[in-house]
Amino acid sequence: MVYLYNPAVKPGLTRKFAKPWIGPCQITKKISEMNYEIVDLKGKRQVVHINRLKKSFNPVLWNPKPGQKPERNAPRRLAKPQNANGNSQDDSKIGPYPTSVPTKLGN
Repeated sequence: MVYLYNPAVKPGLTRKFAKPWIGPCQITKKISEMNYEIVDLKGKRQVVHINRLKKSFNPVLWNPKPGQKPERNAPRRLAKPQNANGNSQDDSKIGPYPTSVPTKLGN
């Protein structure tokens, strides 16, 4: 099993979102040291140079099981810090300094 590199982009599409690798394809015949005949999933046969092929590793792992939905992780939320009474503190800081001004200055 291999993937075929096809950098051509259809008119009207951007290269940024194009998928350059097509496949997986099956190698059916070795024509020479550098050229191979491949068959894609639709049954299309073509002869390609070895530079346009990339080996596919364990394609079974990439196929989802029937009825399986992709797993989404919930975003983690940070716990609010608690004061000495056990109550959670409100977010009264902007940057590294507190928003409230101390009433007494230490001498």
